[in-house]
Amino acid sequence: ALAIEPQQAEAWNNLGIVLADQKRLEEAEQAYRKALELDAENLVCVYNLAHLLVLSKQWRRAEQYIFTLLDKGDEEFFTAYWKDILDLFKDAVQLGKAEQALTLLEESPCGERWLPLREALAAVAANKPSSLNGVAPEVRDPAKKLLQTIAPEFWKLLA
Repeated sequence: ALAIEPQQAEAWNNLGIVLADQKRLEEAEQAYRKALELDAENLVCVYNLAHLLVLSKQWRRAEQYIFTLLDKGDEEFFTAYWKDILDLFKDAVQLGKAEQALTLLEESPCGERWLPLREALAAVAANKPSSLNGVAPEVRDPAKKLLQTIAPEFWKLLA
């Protein structure tokens, strides 16, 4: 596809996916960056680059892309990629970056809208899963489910 349409962001994004699957991470990053150079508004490419950087333990570099997702995403995007977004937060928790992930979420337009996720991250960042017990039930119950997803080890302490 690239030989035929080298100016197609989707083709570069797809190349990045293939390279990442082959563990050729530097080349995958270059492909994602090329895709974003061609289409800076493509949130799928933004997600793929953010995810690659998080998995490569490059949290500081990933932060700007995660924030872009949270800032520019719309309901359609969030609905389609909710599991993937949760995976980013789960990976952040596993890297010991729960506090930084919480700050990103709080500073984004999603902070208020995703209150259960915010509370789950806050519980992890404070290393106090029992703090969810003091949250209103309409937030606590979904926060506990999200905690089970993003930080299963904390969920075990709460269960």
